[in-house]
Amino acid sequence: ISYGGTLTRCSLTGNRAPLSAGGGSYQSTLIASTISGNSALQGGGVSVGTLRNCVLSGNRSTGNGGGAYNSQLTNCTLVGNSSVNPESGSGSYIGSMKNSIAVGNTNALGTVINFTSTTVSYSCTSPASGVGSFDLDPVFAGTTFALTSGSPCRDSGKNADAPAEADL
Repeated sequence: ISYGGTLTRCSLTGNRAPLSAGGGSYQSTLIASTISGNSALQGGGVSVGTLRNCVLSGNRSTGNGGGAYNSQLTNCTLVGNSSVNPESGSGSYIGSMKNSIAVGNTNALGTVINFTSTTVSYSCTSPASGVGSFDLDPVFAGTTFALTSGSPCRDSGKNADAPAEADL
């Protein structure tokens, strides 16, 4: 588990914080990293984080924010995260999401709730919310969540918000 640090090109997998926040990472900056299969009370993958060019998948929260809780996400992909709370954003709960993709994040009832109380811009997500966002299938190339050449998400973000770091 990452606490209060900066990690680049790392994989945070299979960590738990059952009575706390941030199963994979808490109060950290993550760059070009993969956060998957983690669990926590709040923010199964990440809580109170700043993420750039990261993939959050298969994380679970028993409270709010299966993927991320109270975090700033730029150029991130949130897929297949879950939250027990039926009204919580299972991808992102509280925070911001720019130039990102959030699809297939579900609550305990199986309802897709990709984000709640999150400011969204230039993102591919359902429902489309915020400036420049849209609701289309991102067309992933495989299990790494890379985009195909024909993906509507490719080159659809705002260049000024794109981080300088290389993508995954």
